[in-house]
Amino acid sequence: MFKRIIIIFAAWFCLFIFISSSAFAFWVWSPRTKKFENPRWTAKQTPKEQFDFAKSLFDLGEFKKAYDEFKKVIKFFPNSFEAAESQFYIGACYEKLDKPYQAYLAYQKVIDKYPFNNRMETILEREFNIASILAKSKSKVLGITFPSYYLAIEIYEKIIANAPYSKWAPMSQYQIGMVLKSAGRFSEAKEQLQKVIDDYPESEWVEPAKYEIAITASKASLAADYDQRLTKEAKERFQTFVENNQDEDLKDNAQQMMVELEDKEAEKDFGVAQFYEKQKEYKSAVIYYESILSRYSRSKWAQRALERLQLLEKEGKIK
Repeated sequence: MFKRIIIIFAAWFCLFIFISSSAFAFWVWSPRTKKFENPRWTAKQTPKEQFDFAKSLFDLGEFKKAYDEFKKVIKFFPNSFEAAESQFYIGACYEKLDKPYQAYLAYQKVIDKYPFNNRMETILEREFNIASILAKSKSKVLGITFPSYYLAIEIYEKIIANAPYSKWAPMSQYQIGMVLKSAGRFSEAKEQLQKVIDDYPESEWVEPAKYEIAITASKASLAADYDQRLTKEAKERFQTFVENNQDEDLKDNAQQMMVELEDKEAEKDFGVAQFYEKQKEYKSAVIYYESILSRYSRSKWAQRALERLQLLEKEGKIK
């Protein structure tokens, strides 16, 4: 029995020695910090060595490992040139890992923490592209899926704040309006598109903004059961656009939208005429039918109004 206990104790002792030696094998003395360190948790001797190692992993497609190594540059060499570059590549790692919003946050840190970095133009372009992706995608929180357009708007607004005089500012302002328009928030979309015209009057995005404001006014009008004020505003904006713009394709589109708006107005008048017909108020019905013919001759309702007039005349209900 005693012999058996000795054997078990010896086995446990050997196992302890093996585990201990294995553990200590991961710890080495560092002359730099003058203490034992685990190489897995420490950086190389210089920021360049550490950055180059992280970059080599990135180039090999080891993005998760590269992320960890770039983080070490920032932790151990926070004031180095390589720290700013590492923060940039952390954003690139997130992009490669299909985490666009986290990538944006990482890129933005480069601007916020390292204002003298040489990556500004590249970062603005990448943030813009990320916003464009999020504008069309959806997010899931607690199992619930919802549009990510509000994240896109956040990024576009940050781009404008980052570089208000760059080419990216009017582009971002325009996209804010377009995102809101796609979300059906027409009133807000008009306000944001108007900012393109007011804040960047020399920008190439002014004319597209004018056109989209007219489109947005039209969408708001068509979405309502009937709002004469909105319809009138939309028609006026389209008319102004047609008169002052040289882009033939956009002018044709504007003309088509005006026809759609006229259809809506004509439909409303046709309904009123039908009401008077049912009430046997034929003279009032004729007034509305004739108004459709004179005011909305391009509308599909003009032909129907003409047919009703001819039928009323045939039936002797009007003279």
